[in-house]
Amino acid sequence: MTKIIGLTGGIGSGKSTVANYIASKGIPVYIADEEAKKIMENADVKQRIQNLFEESVFNADETLNRKKIGELVFNNPSKLKELNAIVHPEVYDHFKNWVKKHKLSKPEKYAFRSFLLILSKITESFSITKDQGILNLN
Repeated sequence: MTKIIGLTGGIGSGKSTVANYIASKGIPVYIADEEAKKIMENADVKQRIQNLFEESVFNADETLNRKKIGELVFNNPSKLKELNAIVHPEVYDHFKNWVKKHKLSKPEKYAFRSFLLILSKITESFSITKDQGILNLN
């Protein structure tokens, strides 16, 4: 059975330290925040994000202006929810493919690091075992 170790916490809570420790034990670690940034630069995802806003959210070089997006969603919970509804499923699909790729080397456990893990609908795809903190990929 595939085990997913979910790492979550606020800024400065030690997620990176724990993720590095887990990785040092040979367990693959998926850094959701880093992967989400890459995924958000996908042309289709960028266009869907742009469609959420009336004004342009692109920099001059056609990359997403993350600062502007942050300002637009900071005080607008409904826009943040819409943005997350675009990005989170993409991250989850990427994560599933990442797990499949890593299964070729036969690890039994994976770590998923994201401070939004608990807040995201991604958690609907996991079930917490009685070992608390070990998540099973459904």
